[in-house]
Parts: sequence; C-alpha cells; structure tokens
Amino acid sequence: MEVIPIQKEHAEAAGHALARAFMDDPVNTYVLPDPKRRERLLQYAFPRWVWGIARRGHAYTTPDFAGGALWRAPEASLWMWVWDQFVAGLWQAPFKLYPRELLRLRKVHAEAMGRMRASITSPHWVLDVLGVSPDRQGQGVSRRLLTPVLNEADAQGLPCYLITNKTSNLAIYNRFGFNVIQEGLMSGTDVMFYELRRLPLSERTGKENHP
Repeated sequence: MEVIPIQKEHAEAAGHALARAFMDDPVNTYVLPDPKRRERLLQYAFPRWVWGIARRGHAYTTPDFAGGALWRAPEASLWMWVWDQFVAGLWQAPFKLYPRELLRLRKVHAEAMGRMRASITSPHWVLDVLGVSPDRQGQGVSRRLLTPVLNEADAQGLPCYLITNKTSNLAIYNRFGFNVIQEGLMSGTDVMFYELRRLPLSERTGKENHP
C-alpha cells in the first residue's frame, strides 16, 4: 500500500477521513457531546488542521485517502505550529462553538499543551494526529502511514512523542515502539490522557517491537 505526502488538494479528502476516525474520540465527545454537531464541526476543522501541518511537508495519506498521519518536525516550535494553523484557517473554528463547548475545548487544549511542554525538553518528532477511516481499520493502514517518519526518526537518532486519549490505542502504538510515560485523568473531566514516547532504534532493546 502506497503512502503519499499530503498536498493542498488532498487536505479536504484526508481531513474528512480523519474526521470520521475521530468521531468517537473521548476529547471530541467531551467537547462536542451532540453527535450531529460533532460530525459537522469535525468535517469543517480537520481539512484545515491537515493543511496546517502539511504546509511543512510532514503529513501522509494514501492515494484513496484512507486516513492520515500528521507530524510536527523536531525544529517546529509551538508558536510555528500555531502560526501554521492560523494560516490554514483553523482560527475560525472557535467562533463556530457554543460558549460551553469553547470552554471545554480551551480546558483540554491548555492541559495537553502544558503536558507537552513539560515532557518535550529535547528535539522530538511529535505525532499530532494519526487516524484511519473506520471502514479501513485493521488493514495495516496505520503502519504504512507511520513508517516514513518513524524511519526518519531512527535515522536521525531522535525520539517520537504523542498524546492519545483512547486506552484501546495503547496496544497499537506499542507495536511501533511507543511506551507510556505519563497517564491520568484530564483535570475536571472523565477523559483519560496517555503520553507516549518512542526511543530511536539505536536506544531501544531487542525485545521491543519496531517497524
């Protein structure tokens, strides 16, 4: 199965696949409990999110847009990422939220950013988003999407980092060499968070799985 770098003309299709993948994500169901609003707003936001990351060339999909992997490169600062999202048009998304939805979004976003800043104290590749459309899950799409950057990280001798909110994702990420470094409930919610790190191949033991 081929993977391709996401170009601007791919952002809508790849974004819609990611929106389908994240419909049941615990953060999204917390922020947007109404399923119809959640679907509509995710379909709006994800194409812009995709292009915000893809502008720097570290975003991958398949030719049939089965999903996407969006990475922030080690040299990309938090403010660089915020600027990319602004340019891509994601700044408009909060204006589409009800006040209570916006408050919930700000709460979980601020906590995630704080945890990320505390945990990433050296250059890392950051997996911002990985998702596969529900009708394509279990077909090896995630492995294909992750492989280009995991190989690059190994070649550079750099670790990778991600946050997930789904317990069921842990076994998937473990197969690629990721291990939990922090976990718990996000403040004032019943949403779990898991911070995971993958050491480069040169630092992992032979017992760990790797692509």
